[in-house]
Amino acid sequence: MRMRSEALRVKRNAFTLIELLVVIGVIGIIIGLLLPALSGAKSKAVETVTRANLRQSHMAFSVYTTHYKETYPWRPQGGDMIRLEPHGIVGIGPGHFDISVYWPGLMHDIMPWDEHFQSWLGGGARFGEHPWLPVEGSSDGWRGTSFHMSETLLARPRLWKPGETDTERNLRPVRENDVLYPASKVLLYDFEKTHLRNDPDADRDQTLMLFVDGHVAAKRLSEARVLTDRPWREPRPLHDTPDGARGRDY
Repeated sequence: MRMRSEALRVKRNAFTLIELLVVIGVIGIIIGLLLPALSGAKSKAVETVTRANLRQSHMAFSVYTTHYKETYPWRPQGGDMIRLEPHGIVGIGPGHFDISVYWPGLMHDIMPWDEHFQSWLGGGARFGEHPWLPVEGSSDGWRGTSFHMSETLLARPRLWKPGETDTERNLRPVRENDVLYPASKVLLYDFEKTHLRNDPDADRDQTLMLFVDGHVAAKRLSEARVLTDRPWREPRPLHDTPDGARGRDY
């Protein structure tokens, strides 16, 4: 009788081990099912931060235009160097339309980088010791911002008329009242798309955009209105809108 009892215990122990293996297998399946959902949730969280930072960037531009007589960030040809760090002398003399990338360099005096630069980055942006510095080991001297500015806000609307070729005379400041459709005109767009970094199959045509009126929306770059008659360069969405600042991107 005692031998039978011990045999039952052995059998019971073996059955428990099988149960454990089954449970481990089930947990593995559940984790496999949940990982995409968890990854999607993380991506959504990063996207939410990016949207919030785009809205904060609108505040930075509002402060700038108030300070500079309702004029969007602009640098005259041959003007002062644009700084690439807040407390040093490192700078760059970019081409006129490169301001679409280097606009933070015009903001520092009214929106100090120490306090505001991180709000000009996507939610998942990686950076070094400071938000404007690249990650350690990078050969770049400046991290840059995640958000690029529409080039149509860097020259007179006439430049985006069909057949217009006189670039020089149109390189003049754009004022807020030049924008006729603020709810349809993009100010900044999320060039870096940090919320999609870990998803190689993501739809990168869908892009977060800040409009002049302050609202943020996800739109397809391929659906933006583009002036195809560009004698002096290949047309690009958000940068070559018909009628420039006076036109509609969507």
